[in-house]
Amino acid sequence: MDRALLAYSEKITFFPEQLTSGDLKALREVGYPEKQVLDIVLVAGYRHYITRIANGIGIEIGTDRVEESILAQYTYSPDSPTKKAAEIRELQGDGATLGQVISGTEPGLWVERPDFSGLGETLGREFQEWEKRIGFVPNWLRALSLHQESAAAAGDFARYCTFGGSPLGSPREHLIGYLVASLLRAPYFLGLHGSQLKEQGASGVLLKNVQGWRNAELSEQDQAILEFVEQLTLDSHRVTQEKVDRLVAAGLSESEVLDVVVLTSFFNCFCRVANALGVPLDPTSKSFFEEFTHAF
Repeated sequence: MDRALLAYSEKITFFPEQLTSGDLKALREVGYPEKQVLDIVLVAGYRHYITRIANGIGIEIGTDRVEESILAQYTYSPDSPTKKAAEIRELQGDGATLGQVISGTEPGLWVERPDFSGLGETLGREFQEWEKRIGFVPNWLRALSLHQESAAAAGDFARYCTFGGSPLGSPREHLIGYLVASLLRAPYFLGLHGSQLKEQGASGVLLKNVQGWRNAELSEQDQAILEFVEQLTLDSHRVTQEKVDRLVAAGLSESEVLDVVVLTSFFNCFCRVANALGVPLDPTSKSFFEEFTHAF
């Protein structure tokens, strides 16, 4: 069981775009029940959130909490090697793929869901909140609904990250989410944040290739934010105080800098979770994804 758990953890970390329904099947086959399969996905995703929080704001681990020999062994250097697919020997690779989910040849949601006709109070309130805000319950939330409390907590956080709840404002929230989704090749959140950016009047050039943000017509602050988001997503262990200072020099407040870190970390978590659970696009995202699929 532990071998399967660690193999899955490696794959969701280094190759989230390659996740298939077969990876979850492999966890079930070694004895994990359905709720624990979802727990594994959520815990693995959470580690990407909290690790980037720590790296993004420079939290140091005291040697009183970790043996110095262990800390030295796992301290990154600028020359740390990049993980390659060939190094992960336990990749499953069978089962439905994300491409099949998006194309509609695979119905999606690779985990069980409860019977929504008998919603509990917590999940019922959460579903009602989303119906009120956007007119439907997003598929990513349905995918988490086997754990009502987890779904409700994630829903609260998601509303803060995408409806202008942070000091950054809604356009920047979606811009961060769109870049992270593009970097991690996460179709669900690429469609979600991209469709919102388009509705808010974002540049077509940017929507077609958000990873080319250096050549887009963006403000100095947005350029600084996306540079930081890219590094925190791809090389979080190389984030330094100098990188944070560049955000401040561009005019961001300390609260805004913290929100850049928090939002980037949140999207790094949930892009992986959505890929891991085979979450299909919401109705409002489908037309955008079909138009800008080459960006993915």
